[in-house]
Amino acid sequence: MDDRAAFSLCALLAAAGIILLALSMHAASPQRISISDLGAADYGKPVEVSGEIRTIYARNGNVFLSLCEGECIQAVIFKKTASEIATHGSNPFLLKKGDRIRAAGEAQDYKGSPEIVIAGFEVLD
Repeated sequence: MDDRAAFSLCALLAAAGIILLALSMHAASPQRISISDLGAADYGKPVEVSGEIRTIYARNGNVFLSLCEGECIQAVIFKKTASEIATHGSNPFLLKKGDRIRAAGEAQDYKGSPEIVIAGFEVLD
């Protein structure tokens, strides 16, 4: 194979890799969904919801909250994630009842109801 053919092949493979990377990033980004629309079809998938904190408490380093926008959903920020978020972003231990947040994480079933395991959040105005 001459240099020109090798260069062309490398350029083609690099372009294909960039396209596949872009497609995989899009597939992994959380789907924005309303709390009332969250259901079993979303379990195991990354989602993003917004709502007002109705209840919140911390136990053993985990943060448990009820997030409401018309309907309510239970959410949890596990200890390891809470520590990482507190170090690199908004502190989940400073959240309070009445705060509006946008939360991203994985939807799952918890005792027959949808729940979000929060991986990150943003406090809204």
